Amino acid sequence: MSLIERGCAPYLDSLTLDFSCECTSTTSSSGGDVLDTFAAVLDVSRSKRLSSLTIYGNAVDNVVIYWRIGETPVSLQRIMLWNILLKVIPGSNSEKFHTNSLYKLSLAALIWTDDLLHMLETSPNLQDLTLDIQLIRPQQVWNDSNRIIHLDKLRRFRFSADESTSRLLDILYVPSLAFLEFACRDVMEAGSISLKLMRFLQLSEPRLVFFMFSDLSGVVREGELTSLLEQITTVEELRITKPGLTDTILRALTTMHERTFNEEESLDETVTDPDSAHTGTIRYATSVCPRLVNITLTEQGRFTSQAVIDLLLSRCWTDDQRSKFWFRDPSATVGSSSATSEVQTQSCKSDSKTYIGRNQLSATATLRLLQCTLGRPELVTEHPQIKLCMDQGLKLTL
Repeated sequence: MSLIERGCAPYLDSLTLDFSCECTSTTSSSGGDVLDTFAAVLDVSRSKRLSSLTIYGNAVDNVVIYWRIGETPVSLQRIMLWNILLKVIPGSNSEKFHTNSLYKLSLAALIWTDDLLHMLETSPNLQDLTLDIQLIRPQQVWNDSNRIIHLDKLRRFRFSADESTSRLLDILYVPSLAFLEFACRDVMEAGSISLKLMRFLQLSEPRLVFFMFSDLSGVVREGELTSLLEQITTVEELRITKPGLTDTILRALTTMHERTFNEEESLDETVTDPDSAHTGTIRYATSVCPRLVNITLTEQGRFTSQAVIDLLLSRCWTDDQRSKFWFRDPSATVGSSSATSEVQTQSCKSDSKTYIGRNQLSATATLRLLQCTLGRPELVTEHPQIKLCMDQGLKLTL
């Protein structure tokens, strides 16, 4: 069948089709239900106002959708295709590289590799992309090492990857990406996915503000995860779902240390508080997520109360402390400002160092340890400085 055939419903704005119901099943000779294969051609070229299209299949991929992507109307901006087998029909030569106006695409499908790449290449306006896909014959198209797909406007990317689909990270260029949700699906080669993610971030250099990482199979080690976090110095909200997390990740996120300084010391090691000529204490920010505001760690982690206390004391401060110290910001450059938190930078006598005031940084406001084991949590909640931070807005879930 053809969807929106012969110009019917030309002024339809939104359409949802659900093929996951029992009506697509028949009874076999043995008495059991068997799902029939259902196929439809996604041809919405005659629809003048359709802006949103959603199609639901079922888990056994018996719903097959043929998408005439070259005939996608300008009005269509949002597509969700869920639990289907998708085959892209490029169209004639004049339509083959016709770009569409899609800004949101959500795809959970079985799809040929070449079809996926063609679909992304002809969707340059995407701002929101969700991929939970399985590739058919994945080895066919990955030979072109020079192929780069530019999604310059993409802001949100949700990607559930396995060994074959993770190779997509090698060819995507997403400089505007701000929200990344990444999940490891099934067992992958140890170390490979963290390296792919690091290369992906190094290629595009996006200023992420939100990063969610899920690794239920435990493929990525904590040390590899820490190295990955060093690539995203602008992130403000971090969520990690991974079994077996320990104090190692908390110590990595405990990013500052104290030392004494005076006005005469070299700026290569210290910086003078510009509001005071007296000696005092400075805390240097490291490159592991220095801008974090919200932290969530989930799934059978085991932590000590001291590691949690050290983390909170390094990242949470009272209103009185906020005005006393200056921090080196490794993600900033002289004269620039953060696109996410509008942090202004100031040069302090040295072109090689850039410093930002503590009162211009956002302190960590939320720490959640969900489905985790924490020894003696009362030591955390009864700590005097942490109690004061909680009175001033710090939220804890332990």
